[in-house]
Amino acid sequence: MTSRESASDVSDAYLAELFYRLFEKLLYSSLGESAGRAVLLLLRKSLQQDVGKALWENPKKVYDELLKIFGEGTKVLINIIVFGIKQVCKLDINSEDFIELMQSENQNSVEKLRSIMRLIAKSYKEQS
Repeated sequence: MTSRESASDVSDAYLAELFYRLFEKLLYSSLGESAGRAVLLLLRKSLQQDVGKALWENPKKVYDELLKIFGEGTKVLINIIVFGIKQVCKLDINSEDFIELMQSENQNSVEKLRSIMRLIAKSYKEQS
């Protein structure tokens, strides 16, 4: 592994963490802190890994677990979170596209979603 790849990995890990912090904040504001913490605990337990890492590595798995918790309300929750991202980060993100990318197992979709998460994280860092 070259030092450039290593720096990129660190950068992606940092951006993934920033994205997760915003996701967590918006989840709490959408559901209330107690319910948000309960959802994250359920997700962590069912995913058997850190939710932020899972969002980055396998967003479909996170979406599927949210579907088990909220059913069709998952789309509503993600729409609310994307709306919050748009407000906080001043970005124009299409929630339907975001949901489609989360639902896909296609590696190209995962990479597109990671690009969006990088953009969100960078914008969130600038806004903070």
